[in-house]
Amino acid sequence: MGERGHALQAAASSGSVPAAPEPVDAGAIVDQVPGIVWTVDDDLRIASIGGAGLGRAGAAPDRLVGTHISELVGAGDAADLAITAHRRALAGSASSYDTVFGGLRYACHVAPLRGSGREVVGAIGVAVDAPAWTAAEEALRRSEQRLRTTLEGIDAIVSFRPRGGDTAVLSPQTEAILGYPPESISDLVAWNAVVHPDDLPTCQRAWHSPSETWEIEYRMRRADGRWIWVLDRGRRLPAVDETGPGVIAVIVDVTERHEAEERLRESERQLHERTLELEEAREIAGLGVFHRDLRTGALSWSPQMYRIFGLDPAAPAPTREVMDAAFTAESDARRKAAIARSAATGEPWEEELEVRRPDGESRWMWQRGRAEVDGDGVVVGYHGTAIDVTERRETLAGLARLRAAIEQAGEAIVITDGRARVVFANAAFGRITGHVPAETIGRDARDLGIGPDDPSLAEPWWTAVAAGGTWEGEFPSRRPDGTLYRLEMSVTPVRDDAGTVTAYVAVGWDITDERAMEARLRQAERLEVVGRLAGGIAHDFNNLLTAISGYGETARSSLPADSPARDDIDQVLEAAARAAALTRQLLAFSRRQVLEPRTLDPAAVIDRLAPLLRRLLGEHIELTTEHGPGPGWVKVDAGQLEQVIVNLAVNARDAMPDGGHLTIRSVDILLEGADPAADPDVASGPYRRITVSDTGTGMEPGTLARIFEPFFTTKGSGLGSGMGLATVYGIVEQSGGRIACTSAPGRGTTFTIDLPRVRAPVEVAARPPQGPPAAAPMLTGTETLLVVEDERSVRTYLVRVLRDLGYTVLAAASGAEAETIAADPEVVIDLVVTDVRMPGIQGPELARRIREGRPDVPVLFVSGYAAEIVADSLDAAGGHVLTKPVDPTSLARGVRAVLDERDQTSNDSPSR
Repeated sequence: MGERGHALQAAASSGSVPAAPEPVDAGAIVDQVPGIVWTVDDDLRIASIGGAGLGRAGAAPDRLVGTHISELVGAGDAADLAITAHRRALAGSASSYDTVFGGLRYACHVAPLRGSGREVVGAIGVAVDAPAWTAAEEALRRSEQRLRTTLEGIDAIVSFRPRGGDTAVLSPQTEAILGYPPESISDLVAWNAVVHPDDLPTCQRAWHSPSETWEIEYRMRRADGRWIWVLDRGRRLPAVDETGPGVIAVIVDVTERHEAEERLRESERQLHERTLELEEAREIAGLGVFHRDLRTGALSWSPQMYRIFGLDPAAPAPTREVMDAAFTAESDARRKAAIARSAATGEPWEEELEVRRPDGESRWMWQRGRAEVDGDGVVVGYHGTAIDVTERRETLAGLARLRAAIEQAGEAIVITDGRARVVFANAAFGRITGHVPAETIGRDARDLGIGPDDPSLAEPWWTAVAAGGTWEGEFPSRRPDGTLYRLEMSVTPVRDDAGTVTAYVAVGWDITDERAMEARLRQAERLEVVGRLAGGIAHDFNNLLTAISGYGETARSSLPADSPARDDIDQVLEAAARAAALTRQLLAFSRRQVLEPRTLDPAAVIDRLAPLLRRLLGEHIELTTEHGPGPGWVKVDAGQLEQVIVNLAVNARDAMPDGGHLTIRSVDILLEGADPAADPDVASGPYRRITVSDTGTGMEPGTLARIFEPFFTTKGSGLGSGMGLATVYGIVEQSGGRIACTSAPGRGTTFTIDLPRVRAPVEVAARPPQGPPAAAPMLTGTETLLVVEDERSVRTYLVRVLRDLGYTVLAAASGAEAETIAADPEVVIDLVVTDVRMPGIQGPELARRIREGRPDVPVLFVSGYAAEIVADSLDAAGGHVLTKPVDPTSLARGVRAVLDERDQTSNDSPSR
């Protein structure tokens, strides 16, 4: 027991608790109290307890003394209330609370228990049993709770203000609606402070009016600063006591309603504006509105409908018959079918219809409408809109024609917007660039990969285009599949009225074939120039070789067999022979050699050469020959064709030092003028194509462009003359065909030869030998010969050889001099031996002139220009040919053969 407990006992034993005058028994007095009286020490333990209420509560004093106060009141909230009250008493303060003892409700009062010195020595408590008071209080509490719950459930502020009072009681919803705690604005001044200043006069008039009720709306500022609208409904209450009547009001937040009404008013205003704008838009757009009631026949038309039909808006609406008659028969049928369809499906119809105005003009209108049906599905009317689209139809038709023209144009046409995004690409664009036109729409033109592989090469024209300038030029490009082509393009900006670039139009041409054709033409021209040069060199070289070989043979034959000089002359003659072979190659390249064409099948020539080619190629190279069905007859010189194939095979062998595969094919083809690869100088028609393909090292483009040039070679010094492919080129060209080559480094090389086909094989008799037959007499003669040669050394050589053979020789240094000699009737001439190319009168012309006066005199042409002899001399002048260089033996045989042929012809003539 604490100090306060001992003091409490001392106070009790001294008669201080309860205080009563002697001789009354304090315990007896306590027991008469109609409740319970107790004291506790500072440990809240019961020091004494008594009172008549103990019996009703069922508590025994002897069991409770010394126990904690909670033993008296029980656990839970009751104990907490009791402990709190007693601790306050120990601290010097009295307090009251309600509790339950033994099922009965008691009102408890706890006060400090003081000693003689007024110090607190404990606490004394009194519990009075008050059942009726407790029940009424509980009923009032429940009523208040129900009222509180009701007020909290109302989404409004409930305000009660007593008469004459400035402070109101506000419901808890005040804070939810206004954001203020109820007590913070219960004062009338505080309430007025949150009312909108513009609305406050209206509120005060309503609140202070003599009317029993009021209903007003005004704005209030929430605690967060936002203004809201509230509906304030109030009533003045009747007096219930001396304070008189009060005022009760219900205040509801109607902000959403106000905002909805404002939105509705704004919508109505906007609707009105839109209606006016719609009417104006209809007027501007010429959009007509119509409604036909089939039950009454009434027709409602907007002014635009009158204009479409060409009628006066001031006139009455046309009848149904008049309106129906305005449509053309075809349009009226479609319109009625559309109305029936709309009635059946409930969907609107859309049609373009043609009408005839009273003045005869035809107009087109686009009509959209919907049929109206009754409950039985019967059409009772229709309504819709219409607009005159006559000009639009004409514009669209023009655009359609323009689009068709652009779509079918051979040039690639692309249109982009101002940011270079493709908005249109025609079919030719797809054919030329390899891009699908539909898949390019919307893409940036710069992302299509059209242009050089090196972006820096495209920079100038992209810069020019981006600056709004026009660009024209050509450049290499690559299709999506990797194939290269060359594109010529023009890009033009499209500007609006303000000068702003809004679009670009690009037109492109695939000039790959054109540039390839130009390259082939340049190459052909270059080779033609080189060929003329080579032919001229060969001609002059043959003149020199004729003199060298002729004089060499003459000198050699004049020496004794054991003369050491004969070996020296043999070396000279051997060098002259090699030089002669080289000139023949130059003549082959320049297409000026003598050919002996005959009809043959190239496949047979190839198969005949195959064994030789396999030995020539070596075991490290595999040879394959392939031929198309049937013979492909061509007319060529067999020996020259063999030379072509052998030269190409040797060229392929050198390109495959480590081995490889060589394939030679022959097949019939048909060349057409539209063939991109076709040579413009080669006529369309049937050809036999020979291809020679190897798997060798291939060639760079620069090498490929020069392979047919004479003396051009990629081999080392002394490993080739550079005339092999030049000879092949000349033979093919002179045979009326063409040759082409394709190659790439590491991908091998293919030569393609196209020779004209003949319809059927023709047996061609072998050309008689130029020399005399085996049984011919001696190669000498006594006839008179006219030798015409502008080259002095050659002329001297010919004259000397022929005179040594016994002939009488007349010499002329030019065609004019020879013509003068032949014009003398006293001069005997048995044979004219003449060069072809001479200053002044050419050999063929000289022969023609001499034969005019001496028709029986034969002509023997001696020249290096064999092709020209064949074309001009042999055919036109009827002469015979000796090809330079010519040695004494060949000259003697040639002259003798022509003279003997003349004599034989004269003997066989009937006139003799």
